[in-house]
Amino acid sequence: MAVRSQNAWPGLKWDVLSIFDRLHRFMPVGFYYRVMHKPRFLWPVFEAIVRRIAGLGRVDRQSGGRRRYDRQTLHSDVVVIGGGWAGMHAAIEASRGGCDVTLVDDREELGGHALFDPVSWVEREPEFLSTVQAVVDDPRIRVLKRATAFGCYEDRLVAVQAGDRMIRLRAGQVVVATGGWEKPLVFPGNDRPGVMLASGVQQ
Repeated sequence: MAVRSQNAWPGLKWDVLSIFDRLHRFMPVGFYYRVMHKPRFLWPVFEAIVRRIAGLGRVDRQSGGRRRYDRQTLHSDVVVIGGGWAGMHAAIEASRGGCDVTLVDDREELGGHALFDPVSWVEREPEFLSTVQAVVDDPRIRVLKRATAFGCYEDRLVAVQAGDRMIRLRAGQVVVATGGWEKPLVFPGNDRPGVMLASGVQQ
């Protein structure tokens, strides 16, 4: 992946256009539709300038990204989506019942939010570590890390992207244990740099 700065003039370290950050209270969202629409024939010029200043990025289509993905089809008695507390325990119980299990998680390490929850580490660290080890050591549990289950279709077909692989995962049963997302509070400036959710601070 190639990353470079955009919409900074003359450069990222010294951006003249950052002055607009100080003037944001005088420029509410959409103000240019009310202020710059007359004379009408100049609107295309105003629009081009505003769009450039607004910081909309451009994707380099010639960056050499991978265009083809390897395809793979897997079968499993039980597919568990989510590698947190609930997902790991679901996988362990299914394995104890004699099922072949595939555990799909989008992180590098199992544990979900428990990896960043101080309560889990202070009060339940031994239990947490033993649960992770039980999943890793179980021959009936196949773990797909850094894998995103992006679709669950008819007849329990789960679509998974794992790096450069597109996996068609056929399941006898599907357990969704993806946990919850913290709901952000809405207030003026909530999308400004430095404003974070509590879960973001923990991470």
